[in-house]
Amino acid sequence: VLRKTIRKFPSSRLFYLMKAKSHDEIAELCDDYDLVKGEFYFDRNPNTFSCILDYYRTGKLHLPAERCSAILEEELNYWKIDEWELEPCCRDRYQQEKEEIKEDVEAESNHSQDKIKNRFKRYQNKIWTLFEKPNSSTMARIMAIVSVTFIILSTVVMCISTISDFMNNSAIEVIEVICIVWFTFEYVVRFLSSPNKWQFLKGLLNIIDLIAILPFYINLIAINIERRQTDVNSTEDFKGIEGIAKSLLLIRMLRVLRVLKLARHSSGLQILGLTLKKSWRELFLLNLFLTIGVTIFSGFVYYAERDVNGTQFKSIPGTFWWGYITMTTVGYGDTHPTTIPGQIIGILCCITGVLI
Repeated sequence: VLRKTIRKFPSSRLFYLMKAKSHDEIAELCDDYDLVKGEFYFDRNPNTFSCILDYYRTGKLHLPAERCSAILEEELNYWKIDEWELEPCCRDRYQQEKEEIKEDVEAESNHSQDKIKNRFKRYQNKIWTLFEKPNSSTMARIMAIVSVTFIILSTVVMCISTISDFMNNSAIEVIEVICIVWFTFEYVVRFLSSPNKWQFLKGLLNIIDLIAILPFYINLIAINIERRQTDVNSTEDFKGIEGIAKSLLLIRMLRVLRVLKLARHSSGLQILGLTLKKSWRELFLLNLFLTIGVTIFSGFVYYAERDVNGTQFKSIPGTFWWGYITMTTVGYGDTHPTTIPGQIIGILCCITGVLI
């Protein structure tokens, strides 16, 4: 494997071996080596290593045909390659085989379990696979298509319902209820069939599913409370109604998050989410630099423009809006400096934003 190829994978074993300097570091990463010949020896399965070698060459990791997933998992751990690097065409099969092996091991270690419990668990796993693994069977693909259809339908209906001609439309409300019933049914079934309930509740995609469902039921409860309080004419009760109305607005806004349910059926969106999760430090650092720049240039332009008649820069926090849209090169033009020093500061702010 060429060195320039290995450099593309900085978290792999071969990269660490390439960077190793001392005898102890090299011995820890391989079974034997000959520095004179420049050869390193690894006592590993040569058949499985072919897919590892192809990954180094092409950057694409595929699951070998008729190869045990447990052996591949062991090899991936040894070569320090993340299993998420598997291509989408092989990842679902790999995960499914891993779960099947895990289930078989658990079944063999729990011979004392009665037949009824094993049968229930078998059906539970089948239902879980049906809803969680779209590529596991034809029925699972159909369920995924139905789920995606309801997500798209719900999102379209939500958007249409904001048009004045379709507000309070009974057909729109019926479709909304049908979609919520499906989302609720899907969430409850997946929760009951989940092998680990706590891990299920903590999952990001499951939290998104719950957020997509709850606004509908909270909205129903709040409307009933509001109707009861309208019969009372006290000022305090009217204030309570006003607070409920504001809460309902926020709850309705959460319905927009339903579109994120598509991430469950898109491996591309899942990989994007995993990438953002692994890059949170870099993203935090980028936003930190942006915030520092906005604070500095907002202060400069405020002091340059504050004495101008009719100035739009009345405080440093109020100038942050101008700072963010200028540094991100959006430039709406609703707020802009009018003095020459202010315009020079604006130019520097734009250039700094491009550089960041």
